[in-house]
Amino acid sequence: MRPIVILLLVLLFFWLIGVSVCHNATCPECAVAKGAVIPAAAAGSDLSINIDDQDLNFTSATADNLLFANSSCEYTTPLSSELQTVFKNTVQHLTDNSERILSLTGLYESEETNGCDDVADLGIARAEQVKQLLVQMGAPEDRIEIEASDIRDLNEHKDMLVGGVDYMFRSNEEAAPVVSEEVALRTDKIILYFDTNEQEINLTDDQRNYLDRLIAYLEQNPEEKASVTGHTDDRGNDEWNMRLSRKRSEFVRDFMIEQGILNRQITNEGIGPDEPIESNATEEGRAKNRRVEITLR
Repeated sequence: MRPIVILLLVLLFFWLIGVSVCHNATCPECAVAKGAVIPAAAAGSDLSINIDDQDLNFTSATADNLLFANSSCEYTTPLSSELQTVFKNTVQHLTDNSERILSLTGLYESEETNGCDDVADLGIARAEQVKQLLVQMGAPEDRIEIEASDIRDLNEHKDMLVGGVDYMFRSNEEAAPVVSEEVALRTDKIILYFDTNEQEINLTDDQRNYLDRLIAYLEQNPEEKASVTGHTDDRGNDEWNMRLSRKRSEFVRDFMIEQGILNRQITNEGIGPDEPIESNATEEGRAKNRRVEITLR
């Protein structure tokens, strides 16, 4: 009898499997009910997010997205762990690739009003919210740009607007190239202005910074020289103005020597009123012309 019982049990097992398969085939709703929860994107509401950098073969995506209330610049929280992972991957990619810029374009619907009082544009406000989220996760703030929004219709999910921001990576080639200290010192300069007969030097913070950099550069490059050039307005005779401009340049030269620059590393001259930078027809213009310029030769 035992073999017969075992055979009957085996047949019953396969019969039950067959019934289950046939039932699921004719009742797809039942099969769904027994499976995992379907991602919202697959259920007909496009919640998916996909941030990619095609040039570097990077992509991060999930069937979830930010949700914004109508006319609001703040996304709903908390964010799902899957969505946080997408943003963390994006931050890591941006951090690892210093030649890339991430551009965020805020989006809004035409009928929305701006519910963010401190920002003039709702799209910009949404982009700024996402930027701060990424910065808090460790993204370099100086390589995230935000742009004015395109006006468009957004997908909706349970009366909430989906996404709110477009993401695009681009090259950082447009960034200003790093300028060497030598080029910077030759391009820039200190301009000191003098009242009539005045011989007193008061440096601004920016001028003090330039002078400190100039001193350090000259110490490291003993063959280089700083140039000190005195100028005047056109009041008075030429002989007096030439003498006055030279005196001012000598005064500034002596001041620079006191700051630690070697005398042999400074050239000075006075050229009087011959190179005005403003019109001498007004007092304001003449005040600009009474000056001494310091730069790297």
